[in-house]
Formats: sequence, C-alpha cells, structure tokens
Amino acid sequence: MNTNVNICMLAYSFYETDGRIRKYAETLSKKGIKVDVVALRNPEQTYFDILNGVYLYRIQERILDEKHKLSFLYRLVKFFIKSSLFLIKNHRKNPYDIIHVHSVPDFEVFATLYSKILGSKVILDIHDPVPDFFSAKFGYKNSSVYFRALQLIEKYSSFYADHVITVTDYWRDVIKRRSQIPNGKITTIVNFPDIELFNPNTTPAARRSDDDFILLYPGTLNKHCGVDIVITALSTIKEEIPNIKLRIYGNGSELRKLQSLVAYYALEKFVTFNTPIPLQDVPVVMKDSDVGIALLTGTSTYSNQALNVKLFEFLAMGLPAIATKAASIEYYLGNNVAMLSNVNDQEDVARCIRELYRNPGKREELKKAGLKYIEKNNWQSQIDTYMNIINSLLEKTD
Repeated sequence: MNTNVNICMLAYSFYETDGRIRKYAETLSKKGIKVDVVALRNPEQTYFDILNGVYLYRIQERILDEKHKLSFLYRLVKFFIKSSLFLIKNHRKNPYDIIHVHSVPDFEVFATLYSKILGSKVILDIHDPVPDFFSAKFGYKNSSVYFRALQLIEKYSSFYADHVITVTDYWRDVIKRRSQIPNGKITTIVNFPDIELFNPNTTPAARRSDDDFILLYPGTLNKHCGVDIVITALSTIKEEIPNIKLRIYGNGSELRKLQSLVAYYALEKFVTFNTPIPLQDVPVVMKDSDVGIALLTGTSTYSNQALNVKLFEFLAMGLPAIATKAASIEYYLGNNVAMLSNVNDQEDVARCIRELYRNPGKREELKKAGLKYIEKNNWQSQIDTYMNIINSLLEKTD
C-alpha cells in the first residue's frame, strides 16, 4: 500500500472512549497512513492532541444532558457545520484521499461535500441505524413523520457515500433493503474487541484487599442500557449478598435518574458512580471485577437487534457477563457464552447474579467459553475486511 495516504474520520463522539473509532484509526496509523480524527471534547480537554499516532481535533464541547430531540438535533447540526468548515480548511492544505464518517447522525456524511467534489472517497459507517435508534431513544413509532424523515436521510446519505459499513448482518440487510443500496456497497464489520488491548495475560492485576463481589458497568448511561434494571435487582439481593458492589463508569442522560434510584433503595454502600475512563484503562477495571453487566432494555426491534460492545470486551478479558436474551446475542453468541436474562426483568437479573455468586464453577465455565469465542471473533479478524474497503476506494482515487 502507498503510505502517502491521508484519511480523515468525522465522529460525533468522544474519541478516547469510543473503541470502534479508535480501532479503525490506530489500525491505519500503524500501517503508516496519516489519520486525522474530528471529534467531541469534554470541558477539560484541549482542542488538539496526538494519541497513538492519530491526529485528534476536538472541535466541539459536549455535555451528555440532552432531554429532548431538538436539543440533541441542535448539537448535531452545530457539529455538522463545524466539521464542514474544518474539512474545507484542511483539505486545501493537505487533500484527503478518504473521509470515514461515523454515524450517528447519517447526515454528517454531507459535511464532506467540498472534499468529495475534489475527489475524496467517502465511507458512511452506521454504528446505530438512526431511525431505529431515535425511535428507541425518544419513544416514537415507526409510522411517525420523524421515523420516515430519518429513513429518507439514511437513504440519501447511503446513496451519497462511496461505501457503507454497519455493525451486524441484521442491520446490513435492513439498511440495504430500505435504502436500496446496491450489492457490494455495504459491508458488516462487527465491533469485536482488540485483543492486543483486551488481553488478560498482559493487563496488570489489581491488588484487591477485600472480599467484595464486584459487578461492573463501563459505558454510556442511556435509557436502553439497562443500568436501572441491575440497580433494582441489587436492591432485592443486597441482604443475601452483603459484600456485593456495583461499579459504574460512565456518563449520560440517565445519570441523575440512576443516582436517585440508588438513593431510593438506600444502595449508596453498594453502588459507586465514576466518571468515564480512557479506553486503555478499561481492561484494568475489568480484571478487578467478578461479573460484567451488558443489558439492553425495551422490546423494540432496535433493542432486540443491538449488540453491546462491552459484552465482547468482557469475554476477551475472561470476565463472566450477564446479558439480555436478544436475537442479536443469540445470533452471534448462542446461549452458553454469557448468562442470559429475560428482557426488562429485574428478578431474572437478580437470579443471574445470585447464581454466579454462589457458583464459582459456573463463572469459570463462562470465562473459558468467552475466551474460546474471542479467539476467532476479535478485531484482528475484521482488519482485512476493512483494509479491503480502504484499498478498493484508494484505487478509485488514482
């Protein structure tokens, strides 16, 4: 491959904690390709940084406190404008060969218009199918005007892009059908973990000085993530498992509600809230835990077909996990790699916790099954697929 290649990634996301984007960017950087990432920043972060060889531009500050779709949309549009101007300015100085746009939102792909006119190829990477994601997040029906409008945006965004990537075979088929994407233009790249980072053999062990039974949730605190369910389950078993602890690392729109729920059940001694941590620190807290939590709530198609990336990271670290019994989990994992609970069922989650606490043999069984699964299902197994897309688009820029 010609390493005199310039690639930009646009992401309405916090790069440091977004494993999918970092895997793409760092994979390219390791191959000698210059990679710029345009992303969000926390209030305490700087505008520019270099992280593992990737040039990181944090062009917009974001606090995860959106309560209404209009406030969410305003921030997306603001990022769209800022990223468009960034591309115009930087493309003039050092033209981009490929611009890889990460959705949500789909319309962010049009921020590349100036560069695309001048020859850049564009990838649209749909992490979450926007019509279905917003329907689950804000609770409107698939027949609503909002849903239909988002479907149109998805269709035109996919048509505009030179290639489309999404996260599961199910969503690939749905998006391909409803957005009328030609064969060969859309590809599944599953968000499997990077086993160079999520490796229990190279992650330092914590020096625990207690006998606590630690449950771990490291991720965004959104409604569909099911943290409220595990907190409610904890309230029913705290007496029989007095050494149980739930450690939460994350932020999001549900944070205050979850804190209020902990206070309501008087669980302050059992639940701790921590700020999000950089991706490279996540394996350490996983190794210091006994069970990982990877639930999904709701009965929508989105919930039933979503994949929680943290679940795969738990498996890579040999950490037994509790997940929701959903079609996506059964399709990719089967029934014997994680403890599966019924959807929206705190009593069943409590049953799973109780069984794993009382049965160390079950935890060891799940640990072995998870590690075996990850041997074949990891980011390294996805790299060739991604690089084939990159090389194919580069050939078209020559």
